[in-house]
Amino acid sequence: DAPPCTAPPSRALPLCDAALPTAARVADLVRRLTLDEKIAQLQNDAAPMPSVGLPAYQWWSEALHGVASSPGVSFQPPTPNATCFPQVLGTAASFDTALMSRVGAAVGREARAMANARRAGLTFWTPNVNIFRDPRWGRGQETPGEDPTLSAAYAAAFVAAVQGDDPKYLMASACCKHFAAYSMEQADGVDRESFDAQVTQYDLADTYFPAFQACVTLGRASGLMCSYNAVNGVPSCASAELLTRKVRREWKFEGYITGDCGAVGDVYSRHHYTNTTSATCKAVLSAGTDIDCGFFLPMYLQDAVAAGEVTEAQLDAALTRLFTVLMRLGYFDPHNAYAQLGPEEVDTPAHQALALEAARRSLVLLKNDQGALPLRGVNTLAVTGPNAERDEVMLGNYHGVPPYTI
Repeated sequence: DAPPCTAPPSRALPLCDAALPTAARVADLVRRLTLDEKIAQLQNDAAPMPSVGLPAYQWWSEALHGVASSPGVSFQPPTPNATCFPQVLGTAASFDTALMSRVGAAVGREARAMANARRAGLTFWTPNVNIFRDPRWGRGQETPGEDPTLSAAYAAAFVAAVQGDDPKYLMASACCKHFAAYSMEQADGVDRESFDAQVTQYDLADTYFPAFQACVTLGRASGLMCSYNAVNGVPSCASAELLTRKVRREWKFEGYITGDCGAVGDVYSRHHYTNTTSATCKAVLSAGTDIDCGFFLPMYLQDAVAAGEVTEAQLDAALTRLFTVLMRLGYFDPHNAYAQLGPEEVDTPAHQALALEAARRSLVLLKNDQGALPLRGVNTLAVTGPNAERDEVMLGNYHGVPPYTI
């Protein structure tokens, strides 16, 4: 398929006129879509829009510590590799926000270059800024760690850098996840998709909100992901209190909100918060979720609209937020500020040097003052175990394809 706005019929439509205000272009696009086309856009694997001649779009790309393997990313020529930076827990351990920003800028630049080469999308579901206080979670390496203040500093620095500093266009779209109070996969017979986190208002404000608030208010993130779990009885993706009143109204968030993959369906099938599929569609859209990483919305929205549970105006509101982010990314503008970034920007010697610097800065040395470790007189240490030589494990969760490993 031709890139958006480079061929008829879209090229001649107001939605492709870069001289018009963004709101007018988005409104023109939304009003031209059929109901079927609108519904087909509310999933991560968004379908083509034949009525306006626009191609399919994959919303799900990853770039946690470098552009990463994901549905929207393909490591094929001319971009077979990407720089793999240290895992987030390591970079955050530097306590250096300037370094976090430099890594974010490099990730964003490579992300945009790969998108321009049609090897990635423009919307990257990163960073993970959940609080990590129990190693049994298993995914703590993806986060800045246990401290809300450090996590907030990381979120603000990394997100702002990924998205770039052009006054009109985003270099890439960052999406802070997983909102909110999400730090568990499975424990004591309960899994993340049915877990109900009981959290006091104080603990939400003191522990679980700061990183996301900084992500939105300081980093100006253009995306947010609601989590699998419920918070105080309400699934995150169906919580108007969290998504509309807190994020959109109080924090003035202006981006789009995606559910984690399968989380929209979990509102119905795992949390049993709603009794029908139509009521579930109504609950998540009314709460402020815009797009489903999964198939629940495209499968059941048609019936929900027919039953009067969901209005077409609600679909239009979600689409407006989604398309506004794509407009800000220059997706519909072939000559945007970042259009010149090509494959030569990916996995550069400068970025490899930055990855090495970040790795060195991530090291934390513990002083063996009281001899807690029996290391006196030891000059050689052996690294053993099942992961001692496993490059795949050492690269960390959500990694891409580096040109080589050590």
